[in-house]
Amino acid sequence: MSTDINFNSDSKVWIYPSNRTLEPSDIETISSMLQSFIETWESHGKPLKASYQILEQRFILIAVDESYSNASGCSIDKSVAIIKKLDESLNLGLLNRGSLSYISSTSEIMTINFDQIKKAISSGEIDSETIVFDCNITQLSDLKQNWKKPAKETWLKRMILQTIFK
Repeated sequence: MSTDINFNSDSKVWIYPSNRTLEPSDIETISSMLQSFIETWESHGKPLKASYQILEQRFILIAVDESYSNASGCSIDKSVAIIKKLDESLNLGLLNRGSLSYISSTSEIMTINFDQIKKAISSGEIDSETIVFDCNITQLSDLKQNWKKPAKETWLKRMILQTIFK
């Protein structure tokens, strides 16, 4: 399968953020492992129409066009297993759902743990205009519309206001 994702807009997606920028060797390893996985990925004996993409040299996206065949719990578990294997071999923090990725004032993508968010807001590193990534989106259509948003349009709005008016 190609890494160019031209699937139905309702296609199911999973996004895994890395805790660092991916090096060319990382991307090569990820691409090789995911391509092999995607080519044989199936659900209840039916091949899945699936693809992957590496976004911003920082995020791994896996997509399944469920208009072709639905991903089942077991097949989703297999995709998580390959991500876990990649994470363990490259130390990327891909399964850390307690983190936030954003674009810093120097235009770098940063990833911090949730317990560091208040400090980043207090120091001005994150403000209402800071672009944050929502790695919890579940549909391909959300990739263009809702994946990157100013912090003021996310759950961070409340934290920013609390910090400003403290």
